[in-house]
Amino acid sequence: MISWSAYEQFALCERQYYYQRVEKIPRPSNEYLEIGSAYHAAIAARLRGEKFLQVRPDLVEEIRHNLDRLQTFVFPHLRIQAVEQWFDSDKIDLLSGTIPVVDYRGQAVGCDEGRCVIDFKVLFKKRKMERNRGQPAHYCLTTGIRWAAFVEIPRDLSEPIFTTVMGFQQWELDHWRERFEEADKRILELRGKPAEDYGLVRQGHPLCSSKWCFAWDQCPGGKIRG
Repeated sequence: MISWSAYEQFALCERQYYYQRVEKIPRPSNEYLEIGSAYHAAIAARLRGEKFLQVRPDLVEEIRHNLDRLQTFVFPHLRIQAVEQWFDSDKIDLLSGTIPVVDYRGQAVGCDEGRCVIDFKVLFKKRKMERNRGQPAHYCLTTGIRWAAFVEIPRDLSEPIFTTVMGFQQWELDHWRERFEEADKRILELRGKPAEDYGLVRQGHPLCSSKWCFAWDQCPGGKIRG
């Protein structure tokens, strides 16, 4: 099954998928990726009882403070089975046997069979009140677990940490499996074809711009629109 990151990119813009995953144009790092990776490495190290080495001195105090908050409100409730484990090329931050998962107030949120896939997310701006269910559905399909959770960690230290838990019935997992399989089929059909055969994100979409698209200079569609 296609990885979540590949599916999300392909569903947004087939052409960008082509340039990164077929032509292998390097995708430059950015502030969001660097900070997210630093948080994930620090969380994994804390959960393993290891000391994390932080390459960004400006983030040390922020991450340490948020790790202390996670240690108080979240980590004590987790019985860890695997940290930073790979499942079908998608990186899942924590596969836990957790009874219970807690929200930012420390209140318990139960999970069937006490098993839940947890993904830590760094909040750069305001909290997203609702998240796309496709990513946690992918986690559930990959692991065979019916519950997934996002632990949302704000960079604004005055904001609370939120835990959002999602459960999935079989019909919804089947729905998402069909969407992932359709993407797999479309990618197979496009194999060996030129960039022009890959679809473009809709015109006017904010991510179709030189600011957000790393392949803007290579994309004929981008040049026409720009």
